[in-house]
Amino acid sequence: MAECFYAAMLSSTIIGTSPRKIRISDIRAQYTLTQVDTLSGTYEIRILKEHWPFYEKIKTDTAHRTIPEALARTLVVKQLSWDRAMEKLYQYYHQKNDFQNTLRVAEAVIMEHPYGASFYAKAGSICLRLKDFEKGAVYFRKAYKYEPSPVYARFAALCPIHQNRLVQSLEFLRDAAKDNRADRTTLRLLAVIQNIMALENTLKVENANIHLLNQLAGSYYFIGLEDKARTLVDRILAIEPSNKRSLKLLQQMDRSSK
Repeated sequence: MAECFYAAMLSSTIIGTSPRKIRISDIRAQYTLTQVDTLSGTYEIRILKEHWPFYEKIKTDTAHRTIPEALARTLVVKQLSWDRAMEKLYQYYHQKNDFQNTLRVAEAVIMEHPYGASFYAKAGSICLRLKDFEKGAVYFRKAYKYEPSPVYARFAALCPIHQNRLVQSLEFLRDAAKDNRADRTTLRLLAVIQNIMALENTLKVENANIHLLNQLAGSYYFIGLEDKARTLVDRILAIEPSNKRSLKLLQQMDRSSK
């Protein structure tokens, strides 16, 4: 119906003679509408058209019904709540490793429950799977806003770390540390990032200090920036090939990557 109204408005002069045209397909892509939502709307229209004044006979294929189709049908006949249908759809996509659609379900639930911290955290965790750290940071910060959990704080800080935005991560952790609920792991992460920034500044002057380079490599590895840690280890071993600390860290990284 909205699409018909939009087409009629474009063909008239009600919104000007040269309005900016918006493609319906683009709107559908941006809007967090799940397959179950779309199908349930289709099924509701089909049920409506079975009666007066249409009396259309609807053929249904129950033998080859997909999980989203089955969920949509049970939703339409009130055998399942929308929240429960979304939970099952989330699990279905997650088990298939279809994280794009998993995220779409999580975002649809957020629109329905905009103050639920756990829903934002779910969306954030899927963003980490997709390596969309920018969006992940937004969701974990929202989760922390509605429930100041140390776990949410850590993940909100780790997302910008993966984008090499240590200053942004540091600022967030400092705010989180002011909360009495900040745990030891969160405080340690804060201390490690502060140490990294201090080491980076010192190494601008003492760029061949093996001891400091080893500290920095270990710190980068601790916060998950393995590429940076490996680059530093290579740099150390080029200067001192038998450096035990770097060789040990290299072995540790090789084991974890297998």
